[in-house]
Amino acid sequence: LWQENIHIPLVVSVPGAIPGRVSQRVSLVDLAPTLASLTGLSTRDAWQGEDLSAVFQGETTLEPRTLFSEFNERWIVLSPDGWKAYYDGYERDFLHDLAADPLELDNRQAEEPEKWSELTQVRYEFLSDSYAIRSLLAE
Repeated sequence: LWQENIHIPLVVSVPGAIPGRVSQRVSLVDLAPTLASLTGLSTRDAWQGEDLSAVFQGETTLEPRTLFSEFNERWIVLSPDGWKAYYDGYERDFLHDLAADPLELDNRQAEEPEKWSELTQVRYEFLSDSYAIRSLLAE
């Protein structure tokens, strides 16, 4: 899950909406609430994403936030300050400072134990919240 795999552009055209662009990092979980808002559909409380329609239309700005990505039990935590933690599940975990190392060549996990611990805690909290939501939806 390198940057080339997760940092991809998305173009959406909604008839009648004012054209706009969001340059901040967003997540695919933002897509459902945003499209629902732009098309007048109702949203669901269980959705984890944010409605970015006001951001697209220049009415507000997006606050920096931590983003998550998962593929085949491999997890990425991308912090607002540009750090990226990669959890492989096979003892090949990585920590990168994307500002200093955009090609993700220098694993900083051993040199930055506090940052690794911080992002690991954020990941555990996210997973706990996600599993709690899934349990509620299953009822």
